[in-house]
Amino acid sequence: MQPFYYIFIVAVLMMSIFLNTDIIYVDAVEGGKTVLDYPNPHILPLFRQKSEQGEFSPKANLPLAEEGVTTKSAVIADAGTGEILYAKNMAAKIPLASITKLMSFSVLAEKNLNWDEVVSLEDSDIGNLKDYVRPGDRMSLLGLGAGSKIKLRDLIYAALVKSANDAMAAAVRAAGFLSLRDPGEGDNFFAFAKEMNDRALELGMFSTEFDEPTGLSINNVTTARDLVLLARSVFENKIVQEITSQRAYIIKTSDVLGTSDVNTLQFDSTNKLFKKLEGTPYKIIGGKTGFVEESGYNLLVEVENKDGRKYIIVILGATSDEGRFEDAYKLLIFADGQK
Repeated sequence: MQPFYYIFIVAVLMMSIFLNTDIIYVDAVEGGKTVLDYPNPHILPLFRQKSEQGEFSPKANLPLAEEGVTTKSAVIADAGTGEILYAKNMAAKIPLASITKLMSFSVLAEKNLNWDEVVSLEDSDIGNLKDYVRPGDRMSLLGLGAGSKIKLRDLIYAALVKSANDAMAAAVRAAGFLSLRDPGEGDNFFAFAKEMNDRALELGMFSTEFDEPTGLSINNVTTARDLVLLARSVFENKIVQEITSQRAYIIKTSDVLGTSDVNTLQFDSTNKLFKKLEGTPYKIIGGKTGFVEESGYNLLVEVENKDGRKYIIVILGATSDEGRFEDAYKLLIFADGQK
């Protein structure tokens, strides 16, 4: 049987070349449905004819196929069953940018940390991140100086709501993973990235690699297909739901600096889908945005409709900030109308 299997695989690859097809890897096909089998995927190759827009869906005569989505790669899936309802280039490897922080939290959550621990910010929390950005490039930061004190819980909120990169760096350091430049006697960011990669493999994210915990590195890459698996895991976490379903988070200055000031810091969510869903029967269960120049504008979000059905939406490589939310909303309306 083994020789026949290899002959079959070679034949499929040759057919894909001659027919100008893409190879899409999915996990299972049940009754014509494309299903991601979480957490133990059994990869099966499917091939399909390239459409003009590179789109794929197990459903026939899709109205969305005519209108299309503008982003480079996209998926909408049923969060409960893993069924892929629509996909475009879901096997394309793209930097996931700050969506990385969801995996970082997933690793931190397993370390039995004291979320009320007070962490002192250090210059290295920002300094180490400069290795991943071009001179003059901007990155999202807390806006607090070295020596400022902030609870670990608030660092996580700032990292996932505001997408503050130094907040995630400080949280990882507080967990015992030292700076990038100073490996010291303990673990460093590279060791933390290894734990992230191990976690990705556990989830079946076989096309995902992590280099560091913030998402600034363009070597943090994934596929839309893999992010569905991450979402099905991380958005089950009640803390992630609590944090990423909020449009803003406010911290009293006294909580940060240890003073009696009544001034506050407000972190507004980078997820503008909140605004787009106002007045609709949909609510956001959890989500995270991401952006680096090399990837474009990214979004991973889970949305629930009025009947309790949950959808996972992945947008990778949108050409504009607003475009990623337009495509996400378009996919949501399409999929919810197919039930």
